[in-house]
Parts: sequence; structure tokens; C-alpha cells
Amino acid sequence: MFKTKLKLRWIIIAVLALIGVYYMYEQYRTIRLSPEEIIANPSILNGAIMTGAVYKGLVLKDVTLTGTKFTKIILEKPVFENVVFIDAKFDDMNMKNVQFKNVQFKDCTFITAQISNGDFSEVSFKGGSFSYRGDINSRKRDYSSYIMGVGCDKVLFDAVAMNSVSMNGMEGSITFKNMHNIKKDDSSSVINGNKLTLRIDNCTADGFTFSAMFEGSTAYVTNSTFKNSAFVGENSKAMYFENCKILDGTEIHDAGTLVIKNSTVSGAFSGKGNWYFEGCEFVLDRSRAKLVDMVYEVSSTFEGDKDSHAFVLGSKTKAPWLSVRGGGAVDMYNMNIENFRLIDWASALEVNLRNVAIYGGDFGSESKYYKLKMKGGKWENVQMYPEVNINEHTDLGELKTYNLTFPNGNPWRGTGQVKTIPVKTPFDWPEIHVPTPTEMGLKDTLE
Repeated sequence: MFKTKLKLRWIIIAVLALIGVYYMYEQYRTIRLSPEEIIANPSILNGAIMTGAVYKGLVLKDVTLTGTKFTKIILEKPVFENVVFIDAKFDDMNMKNVQFKNVQFKDCTFITAQISNGDFSEVSFKGGSFSYRGDINSRKRDYSSYIMGVGCDKVLFDAVAMNSVSMNGMEGSITFKNMHNIKKDDSSSVINGNKLTLRIDNCTADGFTFSAMFEGSTAYVTNSTFKNSAFVGENSKAMYFENCKILDGTEIHDAGTLVIKNSTVSGAFSGKGNWYFEGCEFVLDRSRAKLVDMVYEVSSTFEGDKDSHAFVLGSKTKAPWLSVRGGGAVDMYNMNIENFRLIDWASALEVNLRNVAIYGGDFGSESKYYKLKMKGGKWENVQMYPEVNINEHTDLGELKTYNLTFPNGNPWRGTGQVKTIPVKTPFDWPEIHVPTPTEMGLKDTLE
């Protein structure tokens, strides 16, 4: 028993000694210097700890810093130029009115780091993490991590883990690449601002809004997956998606000109402008399929403004459900649709179909308060199969048709109104040109 107690005592002494050595080492690393001393010899910050200080006008130039730790530091009007931070830690740090030019953050950790106002030019964040302090309510502004009100020119986030980080009031060119570990604990967007030029490649967003894009903003997105996410626009200029998965209720609103190419789609699209869907596969919207009311079990919903025009140029497979509402015009070519729905609020809607087979559908609402009165449209080489229900308060307007056929007999059910006007010759269809990124004014910042 005595020997056991003796061993335990020596173990405790050894542990305390190690703690003491670590504490002395941390104290040795901790430095308190004036801005003038740091400017004169910036390499002194290598491996050092800076804590509990306010620096005004700190300038760092032409230096690489490894393992530096900043804790409880306030930087006012810092200027960093040609600086590389490697495995640095920024803990409880506030930077205001920043001027960063050609600055790289490699495998750095930001915890409760707040950067507000100023300019980033050729700034990159590669690897590492950016998060709030996990033991404190992240919704409180004082403990959250954010970048706010910063003008950007060639800013890159590459494989950075983000946890409840917001970028608010941003402007300029920003690239997100290989971002698969983004978490949000509220409904706010990852990034928002005016005149944003976003380039997104190989990223994932699940359950939160990726971007809120305002006046004059654009997005160029490739090889990315969005589930129950959103791109929310307001007077944005253009959005282009290619080789993406836009799934489970993901919303794209007011994109201006919208192009979605060679992508898997089960989302909701609304707003004004021209929309183009080319080479897409429309699949079941799993988030809505869980609802009891089957009207929501759709693969994609198109809700246009009175001046919008959507062009759905084929589907790689049979589209399980498609839903159209709102105004403007929707043109669908070369498609098989399992269930086609024209929903209320479509009083200004024109639907044009060419080389389309419809295997069932539901037009209008059973409620007298939601009347569907369309502007009609042109239908060419359209096959319709039972049952297509036309509800009592539905008027499809005048449908001009060429080669409209019913292979399994009259498909129409219900008491709504449909008036078809057969024509003897095919319609004169305009050639649809899908804009390229260059034509949309988008630049590929990955090159």
C-alpha cells in the first residue's frame, strides 16, 4: 500500500512539473511589443503568442509567420501586405478597417474572429477552420465569427471548415472551392452583399441558405451539391450552374438570367428574368415527398414573374413531377412528364409544349378562391395519357395544337374548361440559344 501511494505521489509531481514547464513555455512565447518594434522586425512573431493588446496602424509586410497565436487582440486599421500565415491561431480577435493585400492564411484557426470593414485584395484562406466559440451561444453577436463590410478582389476560401460563420455586406470577387464542411445553426446565409461576383466549385450546402445576392450580383457554380439550400437574389444579374445537384427543396430566387446545365434538379425556381434548363435530370423532391398533401410531391416548381420566361430543354429521364405556377411563359421541349401540375396563381401564364408526353396531371385548384385562368399556349407533338384532372375553377384559355394525341383515350377529367384549336401546319418555333458564362459576363476565377 505504501509503495502504491508513493508511486501515485511521484506521478502527481511529474504531471504538475509538466504543467509548470508548459506554462513557463507559454509565458516565454508570449510577447508584448509596440507596433514600431513589430514593424521593425516582424519575424519576431514566429511561434510567439500575442495577447491582451490593442494595436492601431500595425503594418506587416514581406514576412512568413508560422505557429503564431493571437489571443484577445484588437487591431485597428491593420495593413498586411505580402504576408503568409501558416498554422496560426486567431482567438477572440477583432480586426477593424483592414487593408490586406496578397495575404495567405494556410491551415489557420479562427475562433470568434471578427473582421469588419476594409479591403481584401488577393487574399486566400486554405485549409484550417473558421468558427464561433463552441461553449458560448453563437447567436450572440459578441461571440460569433464574421467578416462584414469588406470589399474583395480575388479572395479565395479553399477547403476551410466553417461553423456558424457569416459574411455580411460583402462586395467584389470571392471564390469558394472544396468547401464541404460548412455548418449553420440559424437561417442566415453564408454570404450576402451587393455587387458580389461569386465563383463556387466542388462545394456542399445542406440545410441553409448559401448566398443572398443583391444589386448587380452574379454566381458561377460548378460541380457542387445543394440540399434544402437557397440562392436568394434581389436585382441580381445572373446565375450559372453546371454539373450540379440542386436537390430537396433548394430555392433559386430572382437570379436575373439563370442557366442550369447538365445537372440533377429537384428545386423551386421563382422570380423574373429568363431561365434555361439544358441537359438536366429532374428527380423527386425528397423533402416535399414527406408531406401528406400530395400536391407538394413534386420534382421541381417553376413560379415566374409576369415578365419571366423559362425554357426547359429536355430531361435525361422521365420527370416524376413538375409544377408550374405564377406568370410569364414556360416552354418545355423533348420531355416525358409523369405528373404535370398547373397550380393556381397562374392567371398570366402561357405554357408552350413541343415533343412532350404527359402521363397524368392536375390543373388548377378545387377551391373557388384560387382560380386558374391561363393565357393558353402552343402544343405541338404532345401525347396525353389519363388522367389529367381539370378542376372546376380552371380555365386553360385557348390552346393552339398541332398533332395533340390521346393514345389511351380522352385524358380529361373534371369540370374545368379547356379549348383546343387544332392547326394544320407545325408552329414556327424560335431557336433557343442558351447563354454561355462569357455571354453572361461571368469570369472563371479558377483559371
